[in-house]
Amino acid sequence: MFEYDRGGNITAKKRYAFTTGTLGSLLQTISYTYGDSNWKDKMTQYNGTTVSYDTIGNPTGDGTWSYSWQAGRQLSSMSKSGTALSFSYDHNGLRTQKSATVSGVSYNEARGLEEIGMIECHTLNPGRIGYNQIHGISPMNVNGVRYMESAMSYLENKAEQFLLNLLE
Repeated sequence: MFEYDRGGNITAKKRYAFTTGTLGSLLQTISYTYGDSNWKDKMTQYNGTTVSYDTIGNPTGDGTWSYSWQAGRQLSSMSKSGTALSFSYDHNGLRTQKSATVSGVSYNEARGLEEIGMIECHTLNPGRIGYNQIHGISPMNVNGVRYMESAMSYLENKAEQFLLNLLE
């Protein structure tokens, strides 16, 4: 259940145990605080943790994530312990790329006219899967070797090998 103030800002989110009939016992309450007297709908705390902002109102931190901005309202990066993300934009301000590093593993997603879902994974076995509107999933590139079979076949074979190794 949600609670709101007179301005329509959410002030609490409450989670109850599932029951039929009467309302179950309260399991969790998350509070939202709006403590800026100059900006009435600016959330200043989420569940007791302070949310910080830059001078134009972009959040810069929420106790877990740190955020950086460019060109006004374009999110350029965000990070937390063990995870870093960065974003790129085209001349129209549309996001064209998202890159992430999670626990030392890098991922990259790019959007363009031809490749609208390219994902790269750089680990001990770096791979790249492309996807476009015309041809669907394109061949996969692993460790610099281009596989002419479809990327899905490659991934299905790897998944099958993984499952067989688990059963041995």
